[in-house]
Amino acid sequence: AMTALPLVTIGMTCFNAQATIARALRSALAQDWPNKQIIVVDDASADDSVGTVRALAAAHPEIRLIAHDHNKGVGGALNTMLAHAHGEFVVIFDDDDESAPERIATQLRALTDYEARTGQKLVACYASGVRVYPNGYEHHFAGIGSRPRAPQGQDMLDYFFYGRRDPAVFYGAGTPGCALMARRATFQAAGSYDETLRRNEDSDFAVRLAKIGGHFTGCAEEVVRQHATAGSDKRPLIAYKSECAFIDKY
Repeated sequence: AMTALPLVTIGMTCFNAQATIARALRSALAQDWPNKQIIVVDDASADDSVGTVRALAAAHPEIRLIAHDHNKGVGGALNTMLAHAHGEFVVIFDDDDESAPERIATQLRALTDYEARTGQKLVACYASGVRVYPNGYEHHFAGIGSRPRAPQGQDMLDYFFYGRRDPAVFYGAGTPGCALMARRATFQAAGSYDETLRRNEDSDFAVRLAKIGGHFTGCAEEVVRQHATAGSDKRPLIAYKSECAFIDKY
């Protein structure tokens, strides 16, 4: 008899991603983990992202679309996604990235192995991957904690606010939201995403988790393929203001 696999929620926020959302969703549908639900939160896109998602959802009942009637930013869209997530585990997929079919299985194994090894309950697991640029250049990035030692609690606060890095700790590529998996209970323990931050909502999640003693591990396998695009919220001024807001908050 097959042991029941835990339900995993794939959460995807979508904003003006008409050109990439179908590719991203196909990589979610292609996950070789059978027990999954896919929640797409469209954050009031101005393009036809919603139409593209609806067409795929019509053919694939595991996709659920929730459309915001006004733009709340990534943090707000993630909060909506989490409010509708039923999975024991939640993994975040970006609207312009692709994940290998084995991403869920690989990350879940890394996360549960870490829990078993350490006895920790509050664990975030980040995937390794490759970032592909329009000119074909590829940048490989390693998941935080995918090599010894995984950062925890104060290590992360030192890293974010004081630029202090313990040479024994492996920080890898930091804490990008698009590479994150955690138990839904861990998201709940860390609290809601801060809807006032236009960017840095992923750093903010990591800080809130660190403050309650969370651990940060990763899988060494490259299971995420990021496509570097000039998104509307990636302009330098917005990134700068958001970084300042994030620092001011703490």
